[in-house]
Amino acid sequence: MLLVKLADRLHNMKTLGVMEEEKRRRISRETLELYAPLANRLGMGVVRLELEDLAFRQLEPEQYAFLRDAVETKRAKLSATIQEIHGSLQAILRQQGINAQVTGRIKHLYGIWKKMGAQAKGFEDIHDWLAYRIICPDRASCYTAMGLVHGLFRPVPGKFKDYISLPKENGYQSIHTTVLMSSGDIFEVQIRTEEMHLHAEAGIASHWTYKDGRIANRLEINQVAFLRRMVELHQDAQDSRDLVANLRGELTFNRIQVFTPKGDLRSLVENSTPVDFAYAIHTQVGHRCVGAKVNGRMVPLKHTLQNGDRVEILTRPDHKPSRDWLGFVKSAGAKSRIQAFIREEERAHAITLGRERLEREARNLGVRLDDSEAQAKLEARLTELKLANWDAAHAALGFGRLTVHKLIEPLIPEPARAKPKENTSNLMDSVVVGDTAGILYALAACCKPIWGDEVVGYITRTRGTAIHRADCPQLTKGTMHPERRVNVAWGKHGTELYDTEIALTTEDRPGMVAAISEGIQRVGINVQRFHGSATEEGAGLFHIALRARDRAHLVELMAGLRRIRGVYTVERVKGSVFGKVK
Repeated sequence: MLLVKLADRLHNMKTLGVMEEEKRRRISRETLELYAPLANRLGMGVVRLELEDLAFRQLEPEQYAFLRDAVETKRAKLSATIQEIHGSLQAILRQQGINAQVTGRIKHLYGIWKKMGAQAKGFEDIHDWLAYRIICPDRASCYTAMGLVHGLFRPVPGKFKDYISLPKENGYQSIHTTVLMSSGDIFEVQIRTEEMHLHAEAGIASHWTYKDGRIANRLEINQVAFLRRMVELHQDAQDSRDLVANLRGELTFNRIQVFTPKGDLRSLVENSTPVDFAYAIHTQVGHRCVGAKVNGRMVPLKHTLQNGDRVEILTRPDHKPSRDWLGFVKSAGAKSRIQAFIREEERAHAITLGRERLEREARNLGVRLDDSEAQAKLEARLTELKLANWDAAHAALGFGRLTVHKLIEPLIPEPARAKPKENTSNLMDSVVVGDTAGILYALAACCKPIWGDEVVGYITRTRGTAIHRADCPQLTKGTMHPERRVNVAWGKHGTELYDTEIALTTEDRPGMVAAISEGIQRVGINVQRFHGSATEEGAGLFHIALRARDRAHLVELMAGLRRIRGVYTVERVKGSVFGKVK
């Protein structure tokens, strides 16, 4: 099913042209954050690179076009050198009797663009844009080829990685080395066997086979273990938002290798803690973890593990996970198991609280719950309210998602049932909570939703219902209980203006502030705050607080700003750079 999903997403990315710009950007961001890492984790390198470049073209069309032309210009300028290197590699391998294939390629544009951003450099300062691949007949000749390459070109210190002896968790194997060419540029050489190359290109799709009812090799065992973790994440997630957040954590590219006291190797997300390690061993080891030793020394549970650490977990049978752990664990598996445990604990508490509330308020209303006629009516009421059983009803009462009055309404005497109709004429009705307008609500400051955003409600203890954007990171934190989420929708669209903020990166040139101001004025949006600065690397950075009518109004502004010459990126800020705007 995962392979089908990846194939479908690759097809969709190739046919985005007919969609509206905002939808294209949303799908492209999702591709970069979820589908490309998933392809990488399954070892499908070709699919990952194509997805990244397709998404890059949609998200940053000007930068994509610039890089494409710049790379082609550089390739044409150095074509003789590129051919000379190719010929030199083939010749020296042939002289040593190694029947190897040598191919050259330009690194994919998204990778170059990311490197430009990480190093705060322009393309002219990025030298490792070229790569060669040597496909050898066997493992031993890979190491011979590496020595020949280092004899022919000077290797760059610290740029050598042996993934043949220590494969990546997705099964990828290859020798990577970076060397200098005569022009001063550097290029990468990847050395691997034909079988390793097939796996690097197609990943799990290249050898999903079984022998005598058993998985064929260790690489497939690793992939099966990964798929099993995906299933567990799906089972532990309360809803799709939890699942997506956990998947993003599990699919991180950077990982470390640590050892158990017996010397068994465990692969963990970079910056993992002893708690992450404990849950990687077993769920119950994680739940009962009270302390840890790293390399024989006691450390705090939030201690950051390093490559090669030897970790020992100390447990106690009566110990339970702490909500505080969610603030420092890194792995999706640990987070999902802690969240699942806390959900069960809080649900049990809510069931008890809801049962007591029901009995108390029914007694105050003079309603008997224990006779057979009342029980029959209440069973029918559960079905009507789409509650699976009494535990679900008590939990809904305990979490405040359902009132006792609504649940036992068929049993309440007519005089007590009638309630004076509220005067909602002065209440805000631009948000509908459930099926009801006029409910107390507040727009969440952490994500600043505006009319037209996809939104989710969260029942707070003191401020009514908080309205969040559906992609708000706060909703996936362990402190935000999923059972307090409610369906909300935008109601009547009045004359309100909504606070929001955007961030721009630009080239640092005279007239940029005026061009941005003119673009904002053109669409009639009110500016609350405006801050611009120049970075040390020579780029312009702007943060702007605005008041817009709705999402369409903001999308119109952002599309116009992206068309300004020299504007690299325009993104909406989740939350606030300025704090509360007066």
